[in-house]
Amino acid sequence: FTLIELLAVIVVLAIIALIATPIVMNTIKRSKKGAAERSADSYVKQVEVVVAEERLSKNEVLEGEYQITSDGNLCRDKSASCSDDNKIKIEMSGTKPTSGKIKITNGSVDQTLSSMTIGDYTVSYNSTKKTYEAIEKGNTPQAEVLCTAKTAATTGKVPSGNYVYGDEYTCELGDNDEKTFFVLETNGDNVSLIMDRNIDWNGKGTTSGNTVAWLSKEDYIAAGGEDLSNDEGACQYGGICVETEYGPITAQKYLKNSTTSWTKLTESQISLPSYDQIYKAAGNKTSGLPTWLYGNLKVNDSFPYAYWTSTPRASNSVGAWYVGYGGYLYHHRRWQ
Repeated sequence: FTLIELLAVIVVLAIIALIATPIVMNTIKRSKKGAAERSADSYVKQVEVVVAEERLSKNEVLEGEYQITSDGNLCRDKSASCSDDNKIKIEMSGTKPTSGKIKITNGSVDQTLSSMTIGDYTVSYNSTKKTYEAIEKGNTPQAEVLCTAKTAATTGKVPSGNYVYGDEYTCELGDNDEKTFFVLETNGDNVSLIMDRNIDWNGKGTTSGNTVAWLSKEDYIAAGGEDLSNDEGACQYGGICVETEYGPITAQKYLKNSTTSWTKLTESQISLPSYDQIYKAAGNKTSGLPTWLYGNLKVNDSFPYAYWTSTPRASNSVGAWYVGYGGYLYHHRRWQ
């Protein structure tokens, strides 16, 4: 070969590599994305199998939100350690998620309120397409436009950056209306924000809607609860039945209907705050909540409106936790 012929061959090979490399990389990326979505589906099915087996063995499985630990098991406790009493062990072939959350309701997984991290992807359920969708971490379309920081303590933009409880953000969620949020919790790559007011606050000192039940009598019965119409002590405030067995069906439905314009978030990304999140952000106490968590909910000069959490008081108790007018975490229960 002459030098010119060698250079020609090298140039041709370089052009082929330039064309082929993106195709190969995209094929690999699609394969990884599909594998993450299939793993998420398999994991959720295995969780439901384990829950069913525990119930058949007459072992109690608490309803509510579980954190996915680094080894792919589930834990009710959000701390770094997880006792066996709070853990559900998940055994499955394939890749298990290393973080995220699973919501168990009525013995099955609430897919719309569950999400997980598998490899380089964050996977959540698309209720419209009825399938799992994986998004590469740190590469979401809204990463640079969803929320911007207002406080000096913060660097970066949601969902990438360094965060402190109470950091203030301005977020545009797809409805062309900027809203204020505060950092409520950080968990690995996940950041939870809480809005600075009730969802139906209209900015004029009042709310546009009425008080919302945690679980209404109608939703309670529709979910399979016993009709307690003849029991005057069963429900209060015009039919609020607070039963831990079914969770905050009514409040969650109201939240979903009130945020349909938030097109930059998936349904699984919008939920009520949990008791554990509020308690931890408040410094592990139920009283004297910090101003960023409590004081910004004011609708007039005297007090803020209260808001529900997603958390029942206990598995064997009738009631739910909410943040009250006085800036405390309260236990709301039905009258006996």
